[in-house]
Amino acid sequence: MKYKNLVLCGLAIFFSANAIAQRRDLYTLESPYERYTYNLATLKWVAAVPMGSITDGYVDKASFGNYAFSLEWVFRQMPVSGGIEAGKYYFEQRYPRATYKMGNNDVSAVKTSTFSTVPLTAFAKYHFLGTNAQLSPYVQVNLGAHFNNYIDYFGSLADQKRKTTFGFAGAAGLKYFFKKDGSFGLDLSVRYDQNTFKYEYIQNGFSAFSGSAGLFYRWW
Repeated sequence: MKYKNLVLCGLAIFFSANAIAQRRDLYTLESPYERYTYNLATLKWVAAVPMGSITDGYVDKASFGNYAFSLEWVFRQMPVSGGIEAGKYYFEQRYPRATYKMGNNDVSAVKTSTFSTVPLTAFAKYHFLGTNAQLSPYVQVNLGAHFNNYIDYFGSLADQKRKTTFGFAGAAGLKYFFKKDGSFGLDLSVRYDQNTFKYEYIQNGFSAFSGSAGLFYRWW
């Protein structure tokens, strides 16, 4: 009788351990973000510093009211992703009243120099630790169109030039998921932008260095 009880106890322990192991296996399955291509949307606040010829008497102050929005497709079992991005950079600087040359005339006025650009670009990212690591550094390249608006105000008068040009950008950043298999996270990056706009003070194209902080949401 004792042996029978021992055998029954042994079998019970074996099947209990097997059931526990199977339940644990349920929690070790890959998340849907590892099994499927998924989508990711990011909204960023951007601080930017103008660079190059635009700073030679036009605008050399940093701008803190910029933003960007992107939609991204993250590929399955690959350390790369790609998508589209749009945003806006705006720079402004006011100069004291003086006599300025405007066309063939001399104008006494308070001068306000402004420049804005709206980049609409495609991008590709490489994720060094894979696309699903909770903390993942990456590098990014952007190519596309920039819609530029140059307006130099002399009191109520203005010298304006609008032009669409080709532009590119390079960035390095860090992506952090609040929860490893979660949907929300933080994106921090630094970036260099360049486009081919040329007019008046801007003789060598427009360029800027920026830093951004954003929140993202992913779904599949």
